[in-house]
Amino acid sequence: MVDLGFVGPSRPANDYRFVEVTDGDTPKIEMSIRMVSIDTPESEFGGSPPTAQATLERAKARLQDGTYNALPQDLREYLIARITPDAAQRHLSAGKLAAEAHKSMVHTRLKRPDGSQRKLAVIATGELVEGNGRLLAYTAPWFSGTASDPLPPREHPDRRTFNLDMVALGWAATFIIYP
Repeated sequence: MVDLGFVGPSRPANDYRFVEVTDGDTPKIEMSIRMVSIDTPESEFGGSPPTAQATLERAKARLQDGTYNALPQDLREYLIARITPDAAQRHLSAGKLAAEAHKSMVHTRLKRPDGSQRKLAVIATGELVEGNGRLLAYTAPWFSGTASDPLPPREHPDRRTFNLDMVALGWAATFIIYP
């Protein structure tokens, strides 16, 4: 073995659901994608509404007791007012509604005029896999460019990423991390 003296970046292994082997160097896996540049309410994070509400109440207490005094006063007041007794339930419900809106959008936009299913275009980012083992990417419909599935004009809304449309439709907030 030749040692070139190069040590590449090390990433931890992640477990993925094996789907099939298509040839000697191509196993297919199933993996989650974290849509980059956007954030939606969580539909499962924090556990049950009472458990998540308890976490929010602890955060509210810290906002009130001075733990977070580095934050501007008006921001602290705004956050305190938003942490109501039903805040966790509202958040989790909003997360479920956002997930349903995304499913509906994908179902609609991946359907070709003849009723068959388009593929999903996955545009990976520079940091490929995040800490929870999800591929960081933008997603969009994959148009085959054939007569039966032509690529829409450049500015047509069907060419937008699902990431952008989730924001445009009010289901997600922009979430930009630099670099």
